[in-house]
Amino acid sequence: MIRKAIESYFSDATIDSANKCAQRLIQCLPDQKKIKNNRVLLAYGGGKDSSYMVAWVKYIHNIVLEEKGETFRLRIVTNRHAGMNDKVMENIDNAYRALGLYDDESVECLIVDGLLVRYFERYLLMPESVRIQNRTDVLMSGHRFQADARSTFCNACNLSMMNSFGMASQWEGGVMSLSRVTLQKNKQPTSHGCAIFHDYLIGRQLMRGVVFQVS
Repeated sequence: MIRKAIESYFSDATIDSANKCAQRLIQCLPDQKKIKNNRVLLAYGGGKDSSYMVAWVKYIHNIVLEEKGETFRLRIVTNRHAGMNDKVMENIDNAYRALGLYDDESVECLIVDGLLVRYFERYLLMPESVRIQNRTDVLMSGHRFQADARSTFCNACNLSMMNSFGMASQWEGGVMSLSRVTLQKNKQPTSHGCAIFHDYLIGRQLMRGVVFQVS
Protein backbone atom coordinates (compact mmCIF):
# COMPACT_ATOMS: atom_id res chain seq x y z
CA MET A 1 0.00 0.00 0.00
CA ILE A 2 2.59 2.56 1.08
CA ARG A 3 4.83 1.74 -1.89
CA LYS A 4 2.01 2.43 -4.35
CA ALA A 5 1.08 5.61 -2.50
CA ILE A 6 4.67 6.92 -2.68
CA GLU A 7 5.07 5.79 -6.28
CA SER A 8 2.12 7.94 -7.37
CA TYR A 9 4.22 11.05 -6.64
CA PHE A 10 7.35 9.86 -8.47
CA SER A 11 8.33 10.24 -12.10
CA ASP A 12 9.30 7.20 -14.18
CA ALA A 13 12.95 8.27 -13.94
CA THR A 14 12.77 8.43 -10.15
CA ILE A 15 11.16 4.98 -9.94
CA ASP A 16 13.83 3.54 -12.23
CA SER A 17 16.55 5.16 -10.13
CA ALA A 18 15.07 3.72 -6.94
CA ASN A 19 14.94 0.21 -8.39
CA LYS A 20 18.58 0.42 -9.47
CA CYS A 21 19.60 1.76 -6.08
CA ALA A 22 17.70 -1.04 -4.31
CA GLN A 23 19.67 -3.65 -6.25
CA ARG A 24 22.99 -2.01 -5.49
CA LEU A 25 22.11 -1.60 -1.85
CA ILE A 26 21.19 -5.28 -1.53
CA GLN A 27 24.59 -6.23 -2.94
CA CYS A 28 26.35 -3.94 -0.46
CA LEU A 29 24.63 -5.09 2.74
CA PRO A 30 27.01 -7.05 5.01
CA ASP A 31 24.57 -9.84 5.91
CA GLN A 32 23.37 -11.28 2.61
CA LYS A 33 21.66 -14.31 4.18
CA LYS A 34 19.35 -12.34 6.46
CA ILE A 35 18.57 -8.91 5.02
CA LYS A 36 16.65 -7.93 8.15
CA ASN A 37 19.87 -8.14 10.20
CA ASN A 38 21.25 -5.11 8.35
CA ARG A 39 20.61 -1.60 9.62
CA VAL A 40 20.97 1.49 7.40
CA LEU A 41 21.28 5.04 8.73
CA LEU A 42 19.64 7.99 6.97
CA ALA A 43 20.06 11.62 8.10
CA TYR A 44 16.92 13.76 8.03
CA GLY A 45 17.02 17.54 8.51
CA GLY A 46 13.28 18.13 8.25
CA GLY A 47 13.30 20.35 5.14
CA LYS A 48 11.64 19.72 1.77
CA ASP A 49 14.64 18.04 0.12
CA SER A 50 15.40 15.69 2.99
CA SER A 51 11.67 14.91 3.38
CA TYR A 52 11.67 13.88 -0.28
CA MET A 53 14.65 11.64 0.36
CA VAL A 54 13.03 9.97 3.37
CA ALA A 55 10.12 9.03 1.10
CA TRP A 56 12.54 7.84 -1.59
CA VAL A 57 14.56 5.65 0.77
CA LYS A 58 11.33 4.30 2.31
CA TYR A 59 10.28 3.40 -1.22
CA ILE A 60 13.56 1.48 -1.64
CA HIS A 61 12.92 -0.11 1.75
CA ASN A 62 9.66 -1.52 0.39
CA ILE A 63 11.19 -2.62 -2.92
CA VAL A 64 13.62 -4.81 -0.98
CA LEU A 65 10.77 -6.15 1.16
CA GLU A 66 8.72 -7.20 -1.87
CA GLU A 67 11.71 -8.76 -3.61
CA LYS A 68 13.31 -10.57 -0.67
CA GLY A 69 10.35 -11.15 1.64
CA GLU A 70 12.19 -9.13 4.29
CA THR A 71 13.98 -5.80 4.35
CA PHE A 72 16.77 -3.95 6.11
CA ARG A 73 16.16 -1.97 9.28
CA LEU A 74 16.04 1.74 8.54
CA ARG A 75 17.32 4.15 11.19
CA ILE A 76 16.44 7.80 10.51
CA VAL A 77 18.20 10.43 12.59
CA THR A 78 17.54 14.15 12.99
CA ASN A 79 20.25 16.35 14.46
CA ARG A 80 18.57 19.15 16.39
CA HIS A 81 20.06 22.54 17.17
CA ALA A 82 18.72 25.67 18.81
CA GLY A 83 17.77 27.22 15.46
CA MET A 84 15.36 24.39 14.63
CA ASN A 85 11.90 25.75 15.37
CA ASP A 86 8.62 24.00 16.10
CA LYS A 87 7.55 24.05 12.45
CA VAL A 88 10.47 21.78 11.56
CA MET A 89 9.46 19.32 14.25
CA GLU A 90 5.89 19.48 12.96
CA ASN A 91 7.03 18.79 9.40
CA ILE A 92 9.09 15.79 10.49
CA ASP A 93 6.14 14.42 12.43
CA ASN A 94 3.81 14.93 9.45
CA ALA A 95 6.26 13.16 7.13
CA TYR A 96 6.63 10.20 9.48
CA ARG A 97 2.86 9.88 9.82
CA ALA A 98 2.25 10.15 6.09
CA LEU A 99 4.78 7.38 5.42
CA GLY A 100 3.48 5.20 8.26
CA LEU A 101 6.89 5.06 9.92
CA TYR A 102 5.64 5.14 13.51
CA ASP A 103 3.84 1.83 12.92
CA ASP A 104 6.69 0.18 11.03
CA GLU A 105 8.72 -2.07 13.32
CA SER A 106 11.62 -2.10 10.86
CA VAL A 107 12.07 1.70 11.07
CA GLU A 108 13.61 3.70 13.93
CA CYS A 109 13.05 7.47 14.09
CA LEU A 110 15.66 9.14 16.28
CA ILE A 111 16.59 12.65 17.32
CA VAL A 112 20.02 13.71 18.60
CA ASP A 113 20.42 16.65 20.98
CA GLY A 114 24.14 17.06 21.55
CA LEU A 115 25.22 13.80 23.18
CA LEU A 116 21.66 12.65 23.88
CA VAL A 117 19.96 10.15 21.55
CA ARG A 118 16.20 9.57 21.88
CA TYR A 119 13.28 8.35 19.83
CA PHE A 120 11.69 11.21 17.93
CA GLU A 121 8.61 12.78 19.50
CA ARG A 122 6.72 15.77 18.13
CA TYR A 123 6.86 17.83 21.32
CA LEU A 124 10.12 16.57 22.75
CA LEU A 125 11.82 19.41 24.61
CA MET A 126 15.37 20.37 23.78
CA PRO A 127 17.74 20.28 26.77
CA GLU A 128 18.71 23.77 27.90
CA SER A 129 22.35 22.66 27.95
CA VAL A 130 22.19 22.13 24.17
CA ARG A 131 20.80 25.65 23.62
CA ILE A 132 23.59 27.13 25.70
CA GLN A 133 26.22 25.08 23.87
CA ASN A 134 24.85 26.17 20.47
CA ARG A 135 24.97 29.84 21.46
CA THR A 136 28.49 29.49 22.79
CA ASP A 137 29.62 27.72 19.61
CA VAL A 138 28.24 30.51 17.40
CA LEU A 139 29.82 33.17 19.60
CA MET A 140 33.24 31.51 19.59
CA SER A 141 33.13 30.73 15.86
CA GLY A 142 32.21 34.33 15.10
CA HIS A 143 35.06 35.54 17.27
CA ARG A 144 37.67 33.21 15.78
CA PHE A 145 36.66 33.84 12.16
CA GLN A 146 36.07 37.59 12.47
CA ALA A 147 32.30 37.33 11.97
CA ASP A 148 32.56 35.58 8.61
CA ALA A 149 28.95 34.49 8.06
CA ARG A 150 29.54 30.96 6.79
CA SER A 151 32.16 30.11 9.39
CA THR A 152 30.16 31.67 12.21
CA PHE A 153 26.92 29.82 11.57
CA CYS A 154 28.01 26.69 9.67
CA ASN A 155 31.16 25.39 11.34
CA ALA A 156 29.55 24.38 14.62
CA CYS A 157 26.48 23.06 12.81
CA ASN A 158 28.57 20.86 10.52
CA LEU A 159 30.54 19.46 13.44
CA SER A 160 27.30 18.85 15.31
CA MET A 161 25.91 17.01 12.30
CA MET A 162 28.93 14.71 12.13
CA ASN A 163 28.61 14.12 15.87
CA SER A 164 24.98 13.05 15.36
CA PHE A 165 26.07 10.52 12.72
CA GLY A 166 28.48 9.01 15.21
CA MET A 167 25.96 9.01 18.06
CA ALA A 168 23.21 7.44 15.96
CA SER A 169 25.59 4.96 14.33
CA GLN A 170 26.70 3.40 17.60
CA TRP A 171 23.37 3.66 19.46
CA GLU A 172 21.59 0.40 20.38
CA GLY A 173 23.57 -2.08 18.34
CA GLY A 174 24.94 0.32 15.75
CA VAL A 175 24.42 0.34 11.99
CA MET A 176 25.95 -1.50 9.05
CA SER A 177 25.57 1.23 6.44
CA LEU A 178 25.49 5.01 6.31
CA SER A 179 23.31 6.00 3.40
CA ARG A 180 23.91 8.63 0.79
CA VAL A 181 21.63 9.92 -1.93
CA THR A 182 22.56 12.90 -4.09
CA LEU A 183 19.94 15.20 -5.56
CA GLN A 184 20.46 16.61 -9.03
CA LYS A 185 19.44 20.17 -9.89
CA ASN A 186 16.03 18.92 -11.00
CA LYS A 187 15.55 17.30 -7.58
CA GLN A 188 15.86 13.79 -8.99
CA PRO A 189 17.89 11.34 -6.88
CA THR A 190 20.83 9.71 -8.61
CA SER A 191 21.11 5.96 -8.36
CA HIS A 192 24.91 6.04 -8.47
CA GLY A 193 24.80 7.37 -4.93
CA CYS A 194 24.27 3.79 -3.80
CA ALA A 195 27.60 2.71 -5.25
CA ILE A 196 29.76 5.14 -3.27
CA PHE A 197 31.82 3.43 -0.60
CA HIS A 198 33.69 4.97 2.27
CA ASP A 199 35.35 3.79 5.45
CA TYR A 200 34.17 5.53 8.59
CA LEU A 201 35.82 5.53 11.97
CA ILE A 202 32.87 5.91 14.31
CA GLY A 203 32.87 5.06 17.97
CA ARG A 204 36.28 3.43 17.51
CA GLN A 205 34.78 0.91 15.12
CA LEU A 206 35.65 0.88 11.43
CA MET A 207 32.54 0.38 9.33
CA ARG A 208 32.22 0.11 5.55
CA GLY A 209 29.03 1.69 4.34
CA VAL A 210 27.00 3.09 1.50
CA VAL A 211 26.15 6.68 2.22
CA PHE A 212 22.89 8.47 1.38
CA GLN A 213 23.24 12.24 1.67
CA VAL A 214 21.14 15.14 0.44
CA SER A 215 23.29 17.70 -1.37
